[in-house]
Amino acid sequence: MATFDNYEMSDRAIMLLMGDSGAGKTSLIASAANAGYKVRVADFENKLAVLNTHLTNEGKKNLSYISFKDELNKIATAAKDFKKVLAMGWKDGAENFGKIETWGTDTIFVIDSLSALAEDMKHEALAISGRKSHEQLQVAEWGEAIRQMTNFLDYVTSDYFRCHILFTALPQVIDDDSGISRIYPAVVTKNFSTQVGRYFDNVLRIQSNRKGERSIRTCSDNKTELKILNSNKFESEIAPDLPKLIEGITYGAVSHGDATKAA
Repeated sequence: MATFDNYEMSDRAIMLLMGDSGAGKTSLIASAANAGYKVRVADFENKLAVLNTHLTNEGKKNLSYISFKDELNKIATAAKDFKKVLAMGWKDGAENFGKIETWGTDTIFVIDSLSALAEDMKHEALAISGRKSHEQLQVAEWGEAIRQMTNFLDYVTSDYFRCHILFTALPQVIDDDSGISRIYPAVVTKNFSTQVGRYFDNVLRIQSNRKGERSIRTCSDNKTELKILNSNKFESEIAPDLPKLIEGITYGAVSHGDATKAA
């Protein structure tokens, strides 16, 4: 008879991090590159310039990014180009980092952001119908965008990949049937957004207080349903330190006393 003592725990972290624009989602990435992680960013926001002020010289060497962007009033290509990278491998200029499934736990694969990728998948649904990215989606095209996002999340969060994965996402407020407002990641449709959390063991929120001090919220509150592995190792709010976050999730290396509670 199988016992839980024999349950194999994952040595990689799969994280969804919500936060408003400017809350610090993108600059958080720099903490990992500066600490020695190889960081590969699939950039759908085209707002990585802020990284330049946070990266050390060594951190810059550890970070690679590829930008994907659809042009207005043209047939969309961003989601298609991203899928090609997933299938064929990561090439940044003259450097070839190989297929993503060959990356190990010394690497963090960042999708910045899942919300922007979802928009590009809507655009691709229009492209499949021979329409341009600015046009209104029809019922079948909404269904195609959801199908593509579901397949992508199933694929990337599966055991096929061995590296750490961080998805950033913009938040949106959604009212439930009783009229209670909650925050969910903005992904394709409101209904789908309420279901996205099931793909992740770690759903977190980055926030800042009135003093501009940033922290990562690890447990649910009256705004958002959140979750994290090894939750007993973390305070409800911790410093925005991605390497410590990953260590705590995967190995329990961050003790309750080490996790820094934001003021």
